[in-house]
Amino acid sequence: IRVGYQVAATLGKWELTPRHGDAMSLTADVATVDEYWIEQEPLRLALQFGRTRWVWTDVVPVRDGRTIHINVDGKPRIEAA
Repeated sequence: IRVGYQVAATLGKWELTPRHGDAMSLTADVATVDEYWIEQEPLRLALQFGRTRWVWTDVVPVRDGRTIHINVDGKPRIEAA
């Protein structure tokens, strides 16, 4: 999870679950978090899938201890990793 070029959080094990249409829910273990940057906006979520990276912008993470939950809507931007 980034804001600009700053790393707000890095994720450990994560799971992406379909909700409806193009909407999905992410649940992830927090590996590291920067308390300042995680509160800034706009945040961007990038998940690595093999040789590609799926990116969603303007995400709103909800922290629950060492777990982060994010609802993403719409299709991600897919980039070469």
